[in-house]
This record gives sequence, structure tokens and C-alpha cells, in this order.
Amino acid sequence: MNKTGAILLSVVAIVVVVILVTLIGADNYGSFAEAKLSPDKNFTIIGVLNKDKSIEYNPDVDANRTSFYLIDKNGEENLVIYHEPKPRDIEQSEEITLEGKMIKGEFHATHLLMKCPSKYTPEEIKQKGLENKTY
Repeated sequence: MNKTGAILLSVVAIVVVVILVTLIGADNYGSFAEAKLSPDKNFTIIGVLNKDKSIEYNPDVDANRTSFYLIDKNGEENLVIYHEPKPRDIEQSEEITLEGKMIKGEFHATHLLMKCPSKYTPEEIKQKGLENKTY
């Protein structure tokens, strides 16, 4: 095999490996309803904390268990069990992104990302000229 053929074959092999790794590691973005239909799959669910219901965290009993109710983008509410200590300022979050899977009707999250509210009010954003800025 000549040098060009070997290089081409190597590039194709690398591309195939990258595609397979991406597909295998990719979580499905979805809703609680979809997660209930496929309990063996990992899902990424985006929603908001139901502030009308309490967050349960008792470090004396289990420091790595926090439970709360999340409302997904489709408006469905579900109990979430997060297997980590209670995230700081979760009550002030604007949006929560969860990764995990459904187990017996509860969404067990292994990762959690919170979108915090802006520190500026809409009036302050206009006054500072920040409305069209991208960072």
C-alpha cells in the first residue's frame, strides 16, 4: 500500500471512531414522559424547580441525596433524586439541566447544571448598554 492510501485509511478510521464515540456517549435530550418510556436510557432534561414544593436534604441521614420536584419544558412535573449534596442556591436558579435516568417513576440525576438569574434588572441592562452584547 502506498503512503497516500495508508494516510487516507488512517483518516477514515479516525473519523469512524470519533463518530462512534460521539453516538455512544450522547445523552438524549427529552422530557420526563420520554424518560419513563425508556427507563434504561440516559436522558438530559431541562426544566424549572417547583418552588411550591420543598427540597429535601438531610446530611445527617444521607449527605449524597437531595430530592426536589422539577417541571420539564413540556410542563410535566416529576420527583428528582440527585445523588450529591444539595447545590448551593438551587432555589434561585432560573433553569436546571439534569442528566440521568428514570428508575421506578423517579428521575435519578447523576449531573446537574443550574442557570443562575442575571444580576442585572432589565432597566440596568439598558442603562449599561448591555442588551446587544455577546460574551
